[in-house]
Amino acid sequence: LGLRLLRAVGTAIAVPQEKLLDPVTGLSGSGPAYVYRFAEGLIAGGVAAGLSAEVARLLAFETIAGAAAMLLESGESPETLRERVT
Repeated sequence: LGLRLLRAVGTAIAVPQEKLLDPVTGLSGSGPAYVYRFAEGLIAGGVAAGLSAEVARLLAFETIAGAAAMLLESGESPETLRERVT
């Protein structure tokens, strides 16, 4: 019942061992901060290159959203997607 309730508002998984709760919390609890920091860097880089903060922000957010969509929808690994870009 717990997972069914949680899945009503998002993705929820059951881990097979309690010791895995700390890594799950670290990844999904702290992971967004890394994405936000990355967005800050993209925006700062865009501004340093001459873009307005508004344009840099829009491009950074759309880039992150598009990349996340590709990760979720393509079935390709992050490595493969990166290699295709670089």
